[in-house]
Amino acid sequence: MTELLLRGLFLLACASIGYQGAALREGTDPMRGILLGLGIGVAIIFVEVILSKRPIQSISAIVFGLIAGSLMAIIFYYIAQLVFSEDIVEILGVKRTEFMSLLLVWLIVTCSFLGVMVIYKTRDRFRFIIPYVEFQKEEKGGRPLIVDTSAVIDGRLADLCETGIFDTTLIVPKFVLQELQHVADSGDRLRRNRGRRGLEMLQRLQRDGKVTVQIHDGRSARGSTVDSKLVSLASQLQARILTCDYNLSKLAEIQNVEAVNLNDLTNALRPMVLPGEELSLKLLRPGDEPGQGVGYLADGTMVVVDQARDRLGETVNIVVTSTLQTSAGRMVFGRIRPEHGEEKTTAKKRLDKQQTG
Repeated sequence: MTELLLRGLFLLACASIGYQGAALREGTDPMRGILLGLGIGVAIIFVEVILSKRPIQSISAIVFGLIAGSLMAIIFYYIAQLVFSEDIVEILGVKRTEFMSLLLVWLIVTCSFLGVMVIYKTRDRFRFIIPYVEFQKEEKGGRPLIVDTSAVIDGRLADLCETGIFDTTLIVPKFVLQELQHVADSGDRLRRNRGRRGLEMLQRLQRDGKVTVQIHDGRSARGSTVDSKLVSLASQLQARILTCDYNLSKLAEIQNVEAVNLNDLTNALRPMVLPGEELSLKLLRPGDEPGQGVGYLADGTMVVVDQARDRLGETVNIVVTSTLQTSAGRMVFGRIRPEHGEEKTTAKKRLDKQQTG
């Protein structure tokens, strides 16, 4: 609403200036001046709308490019004044004043174009700073997170973002989007479904008001693979990488780039099971060792139960004996909790054995 009000006041000012300009010349229709002022105002608002959609870093790159180009043009112009004397210009068959004016315009246009293009293409490698004022987008929370393809496809990221745990900007490079599109267009049905789920998860993240998702062009990233480009871009932006890929996490660690692995995060959020605790568990399949049975907790943690292969398909009460943390997740080991009568029988047999011995 405030933007519309400001634009309306700006158009009224342009119309007033056009009216005053028409009044300076006798016989000019005031309505023509008003229309001319409104037309110029609409054109300026159109430029303002386009520029407002661009990142502040792109706008500052254009401004600095114009300034640098103009300064270079002025320097070359003064050099040209020393080189092109009256005698040299007369050889060209033109007047020196007209020649130098045309040369100045050509230098300004050429140097400004070169300055804007060079700085704009390399804008991601610099921070354009006017003394004491830094044109950099203010980020919420800590350093931004660059999202890997595996993290988008995984599906857990959207649920975690809804909890508000990520109080920072999620950056999705365009080469990650291209990889998602390539997976979604795959001839393999499983890969195609994974790619489509990744695109759906990304749309869900963009609709989530608790997290900011930014699409980055990623042109400054160096490397031949997506993983190398992610590490390069994270290093340039001083950001972290969010992934489910163990190899990418290690590659980033080698190059001193911080990576957040979703698997490690979810493992850390799982409830801790301590030795001696009792659990109720359904045994689903046999274990790798003889006599073992395997079941799973509600969060997917695998539980290996000794001497339980003959109880497959049953829900049993177990006592946790130990836990093991691996790169694939947490494993829990236990044994079936003996019933009260079984405990007394076992204790009696042990006592009889000791007395016999």
